[in-house]
Amino acid sequence: MSRKIIDNIPLHPLQYPEQGQNYVFNGCMKFLMECLGEDERYDYWFFSAVSGDCYVQVYGTNKNKWHTCFSQSKFDRALIQRVCDGIGYDFSYIDAEEWQRDKDGCKAKIISYIDKGIPVIGKGFYHTSSNSGEKVPTDEVSCIIGYENNGECFYRFPEEATDLVPFTLDDHLPYKFVFIEGKKKAPPIAEVYRKALMDAPRLMRTPPDQNGEVFFGNDAFEQWANMLETDFYRMLPRGFNDI
Repeated sequence: MSRKIIDNIPLHPLQYPEQGQNYVFNGCMKFLMECLGEDERYDYWFFSAVSGDCYVQVYGTNKNKWHTCFSQSKFDRALIQRVCDGIGYDFSYIDAEEWQRDKDGCKAKIISYIDKGIPVIGKGFYHTSSNSGEKVPTDEVSCIIGYENNGECFYRFPEEATDLVPFTLDDHLPYKFVFIEGKKKAPPIAEVYRKALMDAPRLMRTPPDQNGEVFFGNDAFEQWANMLETDFYRMLPRGFNDI
């Protein structure tokens, strides 16, 4: 068995909910910056502002799907471009369709990044319940930091722990991947924050998703308020035998 884990990675959770850090993409970006030895000011809160997570409300009307935040629901090339422009890096973005067309090529690229000591950010993973151990396809975002047997198995971090999670990329989940590339001149951090603030009204007017199930900004609040007048949140009383 041949196993490779990135050396000297910072061993801490990707996010700290008790500190108000609830959106894992921002923690993944902070972790990546630590691995690259970047400016410490590129922290969770920096990426929360640039991604839009700190001010764009999200609401999903499908109870069977998982919609935690803006960066999870709108994880696309535009999001990665906005974030990477703010830190002065080029990137490669592989969407679900490209992944399905060339799985072997994508696996090889992930392996090459891990060999270089650079984590890969991915989206589409199963979430494993800490209580039941059940795997649920929630499109979770995470950092891939290891592999074994030339890609038969990969390793990633969970959201709020440091135990490595093994997984394969041989299922049919709609994975997306982000590969950080060459460094370019980064704008001043104050300018990035100012641009994020000026960009807030546009992001809060993001149209609903193509299925009309996920809403953003003012639309999200309006949909949530409308649902209060329906049976959407109705909960049946439980009997003593159900407690």
